[in-house]
Amino acid sequence: MKKALILDFDGTIAETFPIVFKAIETAYTKLGLIAPSREELYANFGPHEQALLNKISTQGDALFAEYIKATEKFIKADNLQPFDNIKNLLDTAKELGMKICMITGKSKESMEVTLKHLGLEKYFDILKWGGETGSVKPQRFKEIFTELNLTADDVYYVGDSTMDIDDCREVGVQILSAGWADCADIEALKTKKPDALFYSVQELIDFLKQDK
Repeated sequence: MKKALILDFDGTIAETFPIVFKAIETAYTKLGLIAPSREELYANFGPHEQALLNKISTQGDALFAEYIKATEKFIKADNLQPFDNIKNLLDTAKELGMKICMITGKSKESMEVTLKHLGLEKYFDILKWGGETGSVKPQRFKEIFTELNLTADDVYYVGDSTMDIDDCREVGVQILSAGWADCADIEALKTKKPDALFYSVQELIDFLKQDK
C-alpha cells in the first residue's frame, strides 16, 4: 500500500479551467486591455498565473490582482463544487492511512481561495503550488519526499494532463491519470501510457481499496 496520495487541482479536484479563463478575461477588461485568446493562454501554461500574466503583459501584477478578485467572484457565482466523489476519495485515502498532498501549477493565492470555497483544506497534509518558470512539479515531489520521509515508490500522483505524466516519470512516481473532467484529453493521455487511467473518481476509489 502506498503511503501518500498526491493530487493535482485543475481538472482533477474540480472543473476550474472555465473559471480560470473567465477570471483572466475579466481582469483584462477591468484594466481596459484586450484579453489574449485562449489558444495563447494554453500555449503559455506552465508557470503559475501571476508569472504567466507577467510573461504575456507588462501589467502582469495588476492583472493578477484583478484575476484573484474575479476568481473569488466566479467560484461563488458559479457555485463551484468538487467533482463527484472527490470528498469520498479523500476520506478513503485517510481511512487507508495515507497522507494527502497537493501539487498544483496554480498560484498560492488562487489555490487557497478555491480550496477554501470547496471546503477541502482540512484534508491536505501538505500543499505545493506552481512556480515562475514553468512546471516545478518534479521539484515539489522531492520537497514532499523530504518533508514526509518518503521515496517515489511510496506515492501515487493523480493528474489530468500529459505534462503530469512526464513530470511523474522524471522522478519515478506512479501516475494515475484523471480522465473524468469535461476538458480531459483522453486520447492524448492514452498515447502517453500512464500507469493507470480512470474515467471516474469512483473507479479510483475502488482501485485504492483493492490496492491496500
